[in-house]
Amino acid sequence: MHSPKKQKSILYICRRFNPDKWGGTETVMIQSALQLQKEGYHVEIFTTLALSNLREEWVQGILIQRFPYILPWFGLSKKAKEAMLLKGGNLFSFSLLWAVLWKRNINLIHLHSSHRIGAIGRFAARLRKIPYVITFHGGWLSIPKEQTDQMTDPFKGKLEWGKVMGFFLGSRHIVRDAQALICVGKDEYNTCKNRFPEKRVLYLPNGVNPAFFSHGNGAQWRMAHNIPSSKKMILCLSRIDYQKNQLSLVEALPDILKNHTETYLVLVGSVSAPAYYDLLIQRIQTLNLTNHVLVIQGVPPQSDNIRDLYAACDIFVLPTRHEPFGIVILEAWAAGKPVVTSAIGGILGFVSPEKDGLFIDPENSGSLVDQIHRILSNHDLARKLGQNGKKKAYQEYDWRIIAKPLISLYNELLELND
Repeated sequence: MHSPKKQKSILYICRRFNPDKWGGTETVMIQSALQLQKEGYHVEIFTTLALSNLREEWVQGILIQRFPYILPWFGLSKKAKEAMLLKGGNLFSFSLLWAVLWKRNINLIHLHSSHRIGAIGRFAARLRKIPYVITFHGGWLSIPKEQTDQMTDPFKGKLEWGKVMGFFLGSRHIVRDAQALICVGKDEYNTCKNRFPEKRVLYLPNGVNPAFFSHGNGAQWRMAHNIPSSKKMILCLSRIDYQKNQLSLVEALPDILKNHTETYLVLVGSVSAPAYYDLLIQRIQTLNLTNHVLVIQGVPPQSDNIRDLYAACDIFVLPTRHEPFGIVILEAWAAGKPVVTSAIGGILGFVSPEKDGLFIDPENSGSLVDQIHRILSNHDLARKLGQNGKKKAYQEYDWRIIAKPLISLYNELLELND
């Protein structure tokens, strides 16, 4: 793989950048940017001030610039605005548009958002006569109706005056005019290939830094949270949200405890659905599980605390109802942990059942109980799943490997545009 002869500048554009509140998309952008820098590229990220008050921030040597934004609807309540920022929210930013139009030395724009923010990148790229690509991080073609309804509920019945900007900037033509469509999930990749046969579509899964997650101090984390080494710890690290389905683990725990009395459930994640968090806590109390469950509202990504958390657990479980990819599975694999997860979405594209993970039906509590019981009862199975997952994380999903097709795509598009 050859580096560009002279430094090229790539601009990433996304709706928001908040690793502590979201995480997956931000991780992909930063880790991709770090690999690009090694190949001689310069990368910056433009986003909005949604859920942040930092206009400028450096993250692992990558500059993040945030711009004021608006939610272009009439009559939105404060509660509705907060809900839209946590999930969904078709923002717009005049200052971001201006900044992209006037920023010097941009050779390629990479969109990590669609809708109006993505349309800003499309509009600017066409004016500047430079290529642009877009990554779909899930939720564009494959999001279930139930979750779509949850995201659109805050602005139902409100007048959306922002449609004028979307029309002017060509938000409906983002896919049509992009030089390439990039999908993190195999299911969305297949859908894109079928729906847009004339487009260049690239399957580019998420990655992981396996060495980082393989050296956690689990004993230290357990000691800090008063969880004895004798307890079998089940970990679910994901946003606390209806989508992630943590409630199913709480509901299953009484049946798990019947055969494995020394089991402890740890739920960790930023809260993107406050009502769901309240329901979760209420159910834990109703089932008298407060001595068996720990809920932590978020751990900073790429911190020692998060790798210690993986090291502390015996099983990693992701009972999600919808998942474009599931980067936390790669992290658990890198830590050598057996994984139980849902047989849905992008997960089906990289988890091999019975080899490096066990599948469940997220709507069937019995399957969740059964698969967790299998691991807790069979040390050889737990070890096999963990070892196979770790091997796959190192051999197939290291960011250095994952970034290669992206760099090749950039090189090709820039050569064509020279």
